[in-house]
Amino acid sequence: QPLECCRTLKLKCEDVNGKECLTNFYGMDFTTEKLRSLVRKWQQIVECSVDVKTTDGYILRVFGMAFTKKQPRQQKKTAYAQSAQLRAIRQQMMKVITEQCTSCDLKALVVKFHFRGYLQGDGVCRPARLPHPERLHPQG
Repeated sequence: QPLECCRTLKLKCEDVNGKECLTNFYGMDFTTEKLRSLVRKWQQIVECSVDVKTTDGYILRVFGMAFTKKQPRQQKKTAYAQSAQLRAIRQQMMKVITEQCTSCDLKALVVKFHFRGYLQGDGVCRPARLPHPERLHPQG
């Protein structure tokens, strides 16, 4: 299933000229169905929120979501992280989200989140070498 099907965009009407309506980005979220499909038993959810300012001056609150997963050849049934690991994961998520969001304007950021799905998965996990493996799903 394509990533675009699982997200809802919110647009705010700024101005109306005849039959034309000028809109601006107001928010983005996962559909309820997608959120419920992400949550699994025996794993932990890690959430963070960051207030960032884009290059064109818009201030956004970006929410990030990650899930722990089992290591290769892990015998233990659960994939829970310790509190220090959770703090390190949150800190790294906030760092990467801030770097990516402050380097572009609002239009490029919406394209980056919605159409490219940039921060999903390897965008945060690989360069960070986080202390616990995870699956990431950002929300705008």
